Amino acid sequence: MSDDQNPGRVHGRLLDWRHASVGDPAPCVRCRRPALMRNPDTGRPEHKVCAEAALAPN
Repeated sequence: MSDDQNPGRVHGRLLDWRHASVGDPAPCVRCRRPALMRNPDTGRPEHKVCAEAALAPN
């Protein structure tokens, strides 16, 4: 599958959110602070940094 068909997939250690949408502030699904960005895979409010931190090895 091409990157255009999977816009939120991991590229190395960073997510590609070039196709993410922006909406009104809503609680991030991870940290609960206001987030403008919407996860391109789920459409839910989320900070890119929170999504990347969730994918990082512990």
